[in-house]
Parts: sequence; C-alpha cells; structure tokens
Amino acid sequence: MLRLAFLHGFLRNKDDWAEVIRFLPEFSCLALDYPFAPPQDAIVVGYSMGGRIALSLPQPKIIISAHVGLRSGHAERRAEEDAWMEKLQTLPYSSFLDQWYDQPVFETLRVHPIFADYKKRCQNSEVALQQLSHHRISEQPLLLPGNAYYIHGEKDKKYADLYNQFSLNSIAIPRSGHVCPIENPEECARAIRIHVDSIQNLHRHHLS
Repeated sequence: MLRLAFLHGFLRNKDDWAEVIRFLPEFSCLALDYPFAPPQDAIVVGYSMGGRIALSLPQPKIIISAHVGLRSGHAERRAEEDAWMEKLQTLPYSSFLDQWYDQPVFETLRVHPIFADYKKRCQNSEVALQQLSHHRISEQPLLLPGNAYYIHGEKDKKYADLYNQFSLNSIAIPRSGHVCPIENPEECARAIRIHVDSIQNLHRHHLS
C-alpha cells in the first residue's frame, strides 16, 4: 500500500489531518508532529510551514498553501517575522493567537464553523517559538523542485497568484481559502489523490 506522510502547519499538530486522511482509505497515511521525520519511501504532503519543509526533502511531495521562497523583499519579510517573534514573546499567548488569525489570509477560516475548536487546538507557545524562529520565509531559499505538486484554496488569492507567478500547476480547492485541509477536507483529499496518480505515472514512465 502506498504511503503518504502528512506535515502540519505553524502552530498546529498532526490531528489537523484527520478528516483529510478519512477520505484517503486506499493509502497508508501517517500524520506527523513537528519536528518531522517522514519515511523515505513515502510521498510527503505538507501544508503551509510543513509544505515549506517538504520542499527541501528528496521525496516526491504535494505542497498545500506553502511559500516556495522569495525573489526579493527579504529584509521587509524579516522585519515582519521579527515583529511576530516579539509578539509571541511578550503578549499573552491567547492575544498572540487572536492577532495571528486576524490576518487577511485566514478570512475564510474565521467564518468556518470549525474555527473556534481549531484555534483551541494550537501548539503551546514554546513549540510555536521554535517553529517561527527556525522556519523563516526570509531565510528560505527559492525552492522549485521538479517532484513537487501544488494545491491552494480557490479563495486564497495570495497563493493562487504565487503559484501562477512561478507557472506552477496547482489544483484549486473549491469553497476554501488558505486552510483548505480544514475548510474542505474531502476536496483536498481528492486533489491529493490526483497528484498521487501523477507522481505514480511519472515514476512508471521513468521505469519504462
């Protein structure tokens, strides 16, 4: 049975993948907690921060709503990241979470029925600080590996534009924004299945 390893996003944990995995019964699915150690024989599925980490791994990968790196604007991005680091270290954690999820990219998540419970299940501040300090987009090289396949929410204009900018073939998940594995897990699973088929077809072509 084909193995899929799932990497969650910033602040999150492996439980975020439960609904997506429920719609992928034909695969052996392993959801991992940070720090990640996906099996070498698995296709890696990474969301947001998990997707950015997946981009640097050798395995075939499916990238969901994750940045591929900056062409410019590194100093501005680093200043923004420093500001979030300061908030994480000085504000009550609940206030930090309020401000984090108040960002425009989470607009569709905030009106989703699951949002209140989703927010309660965030990682603790110590793990969040480790993730934020170790996985800065400002320090990430531009990564466009040939064995990566992309997914974004149809309402996530930021990442739709990003993938279009780099001419990356990405599947848009209907009725969802940035957090499409949570906002529409069934359609997200369908897109993962399509990409897995493409990965398998490419592998068979290379073997023939």
